[in-house]
Amino acid sequence: SVATGLTSNYVANIGDYYIGVNGARKVTLPLGSSISTGKSYVIKDEAGNASAFSVLLQASGSDLIDGNSNVTMALNNISLTTLWTGTRWSLI
Repeated sequence: SVATGLTSNYVANIGDYYIGVNGARKVTLPLGSSISTGKSYVIKDEAGNASAFSVLLQASGSDLIDGNSNVTMALNNISLTTLWTGTRWSLI
């Protein structure tokens, strides 16, 4: 599903694919153990102002995103795609 124009912090649902953020927000990925290997999410700065209002992409529990518990998105109009490898989140 698509979650777009978000103006508050958001926890990704298993059924989500695209998550569009408007302004400084935190997007939390689900625990990897709760989803299938190969699940991916696209997180996008829809407002185009992440250089001033960064978006925080947060892993849950002890999960990591390429070795980090979180990633800051700070380029205007940036989008990141995540993939659950079965052991960690990978940015692709």
